[in-house]
This record gives sequence, C-alpha cells and structure tokens, in this order.
Amino acid sequence: MGGMTAQRLIGNGYNVRAFLDKCKSGLENMTGKRIYQMGTERYCCDQGECVVIVCLADGMQHKEVAFGLWKEGYRFIVCLPMNFAVSLMRKVELTNRYNEILEGQNLKEHRIENFELLMSYDLDCYDAVIDKAGNPYIVWVREEILYTEWSYLWKGDREKVRTAADVQNVNIAAYEGGRNLLQYLYGMEEDCEKYWKVSRTERTQREKEEIIEKRERLLRIYEREYCQGLEFFIAGAPNVVWNEKGYWNLHGGHHRTSFLQQRGHVLFPVRMEKEEFDIWCNPEKLRKILRYMNKHNIDKTVVPIPHPAFFNFEAERELIGDTILGKIVRFLKRKLDVNSSVLDCSKMEGYFARNFARSSLRNVVYIGGDEVSFVKMLNELLYVSSVCCFSEKEYNQIDVFSVVFLLNRYDMNIEELLLQRKLEKITGKYLFVEMTAGEPFSPDTLVKKTSFRYYKKLHQEVYKGKMREIGVFVK
Repeated sequence: MGGMTAQRLIGNGYNVRAFLDKCKSGLENMTGKRIYQMGTERYCCDQGECVVIVCLADGMQHKEVAFGLWKEGYRFIVCLPMNFAVSLMRKVELTNRYNEILEGQNLKEHRIENFELLMSYDLDCYDAVIDKAGNPYIVWVREEILYTEWSYLWKGDREKVRTAADVQNVNIAAYEGGRNLLQYLYGMEEDCEKYWKVSRTERTQREKEEIIEKRERLLRIYEREYCQGLEFFIAGAPNVVWNEKGYWNLHGGHHRTSFLQQRGHVLFPVRMEKEEFDIWCNPEKLRKILRYMNKHNIDKTVVPIPHPAFFNFEAERELIGDTILGKIVRFLKRKLDVNSSVLDCSKMEGYFARNFARSSLRNVVYIGGDEVSFVKMLNELLYVSSVCCFSEKEYNQIDVFSVVFLLNRYDMNIEELLLQRKLEKITGKYLFVEMTAGEPFSPDTLVKKTSFRYYKKLHQEVYKGKMREIGVFVK
C-alpha cells in the first residue's frame, strides 16, 4: 500500500524521501527508496518539515502508529481519523482527504495541520443531531438515559398515559412490555402476559387477539423498513421530554424503540425541543471536563458518555446489543426501593453508580482510584449529583450495601479468602462480579464458603480478547 502510494505521488512530481516500517525485513522496495525501521533506525531529516502518510489497510492501527510517529518528532501526519476524538464533520473531511492523498491527488491542495490538533478534542454537541432544520430536533440518544413515559411529565391529559404506574419512568432496557411482545411475535416466548400488564385497561380474549394481530402486521412493516435502512425510524422518531434527573422520558413510540432494541441498537432516534437539547449539552460543565481530559490525555473511555458531544468519542464497552446494564436493570427490577443502597467499585468510570443514582436511591457510593476526579466531573456533566465519590485511600469504613458492583476488576483475585470475607461483609443482598469465563475458579466455591445462597450468570461477552462472564451472587 505504501509502495503504490509512493509511486502515485512520484508520478505527480512529489519528492518521496523514504519509507518507515515496523518490520522492514522481506519488503520489496518498489521505488528504490530506503526503508527505515520504526523505533530502531532514525531517518535523518527535519521531522518538523516532513509529511508522513500512514499506509495501513487496517484503519484501527492508524491512531497507534500516528502517536508513535508523533513521539519520534514527526508533526505532519496523514492518517485515517478512526477513534480520534473529533467531530463527525471533521472525521468525514479527514477521511476524504486521506483517500484523495492515497490516490496521489494534489497534496498541496490539502491543508496538513500539526498532528497536535488531532490530539486535542474537537467535540461538537451537534454530532448527535440527525436533523436540526426545525424545532423539535431529531437526535440520537443512548439506552441508559432513555426512560419510559411518565404521567408526571406528560404534556397534556394525564389520563391518556395508558401504561401502569410501575412501568412508568423506568429505563427502556427494563421495559418488559415491548420486549415480551416482540419475543412472543418472534415465537421465542409462549405468551405475552407481561405486555398486557403494561396497560391499565382490562381486555377480553377477543380484544387481545385483535391487538396481537395488529402488532403482528406492525412488526412486518418494521422488518420491511428496517431492511432498507433507518430512514423510516428516523422519520417516525418518538418525542421525549427532559427529566431534571439527567435523562429523557419517552412520549409514546415504545414499540418502535423496543423493535430497534431487539435488533441490538443502543442508540435511538428521538425528537426533542431545542431548549431541552441545550440543557442536555450543559456547556459550562462540558468545557470543564474537556480541559481536564486534554490535560490528562484521556482519549477514550471504558463505557460511552451519554452526552451529545461524545457521540463519536471512543469507548470500549456497552456499544451494541444486550448491554451489561440492560441485563442488570432487568434482574434488579422491583427488587430495590428508595431505601436501597449501592456501592460501585467497578473500573467503569462510575457507570453503575451513575445509572442507579438516577433511580432516586438515597445512598449511592462510588469508590475508585486516580479516575475519581474524572468521575465527579462526568456526574456533573450528566446531571447526576447524588453519587458520593471517594478514592480507595479515602474510604476505609465497612458499610453494608444492598447492591455491590465489582466489574472490570482484573486487579482483584476473587479466589482470595480475605477478599471473599470482605465482600460477604459489605454485601447486603446482591454482589455483581465479572470473571474470565473458563478459568479454574468456580462461583460455587464462593457460595459454599460464604453466606451467599446462589450465583446466577447474567451476561457473556468478549472483551480484550477473552470471554467475560458477568453474574450475581445473591444472599
């Protein structure tokens, strides 16, 4: 790829000086130019003047290689912007520029900026906006901050809110009605009783059959349109209302949302008022956290940040399909009340503490390492003020919590007896853990040695090349 690019550039009158390669042995030099091994041999030139073009078919490697070149002193680097924290518009511009340069087109027409500009964050709240032509906007919103309708926030006749009180204002991942209906229509469940419980209206068997027939036809329409893209779902995006606790409540559209969720989507198109979108953006807190991230070179997160400016920001987990959070909120549904307490010791940037604090729990604590300051700013940005954040050094008391999260903690060995005893002491009811699937340690061992009654596996996924298992120990 590098050889062909060099030939095209030479053919257009450019001075190609040399090749840089990680493993130069065995390469056929197509141009007669010398090949230097990156990190070992230093090309004698003014690195501040050269333009380096990253020629790799695997776009996922561009960021790592570009950072390596920058550390060697090169300042003008052309690469694909995959995983860079830049706006969508900038990402498209850089990708088009890269492809044109690779084709040997006029390099002088393109502005090659100092690579440091790509290392600073160019994030735009409007990256999450699909259509801002009018008011309301059509915007992408993530699963963890999308909740079912709530009569308290309903604009209009509250008697027209047809959902039962106990399924109002719950995270969309815990909305059993839509999930149950779809699984019934797909033949995955024997009945759809949970779907009927969502409604407060009593229905005869005949009425139920008529409604199911309508939903069956609706599902066929959804399937047909989905095969052609998301335009239908974007055009029919449901309305949402901003909740001061830091999330959105649906105003209808549960069937469309549940369908996309069943298809593995964690992002949903919704309509929101411009004024409420501006509140969500929270510009003052956004500027504060971006300064912190620039200063500490935070260029990706473990879990996505459900804020419009971070729509294109790189994250490692919870990006598609049935998420860990979704499995957990469904497991815990109706098991917690306002007096329940939560301790989040996971290395996931306060993810579980933040999401359960939105459920009006009175005592939610996050304990972390060096990232505590970042977590506090994240909580401020996302309007979650009720989480008490401590560093591991600050928090040394032994309290009992209804729910304890210990996920993504591979620095801890759950086989250690002292750790097991501590976890038994601080867990009042539920302990959520993450383990590498297939390892010698068996959850049954912990059940036999402690007061936990049983273990239930909730989720499996591949993360960093290994199969991970998320489960819960129950007292």
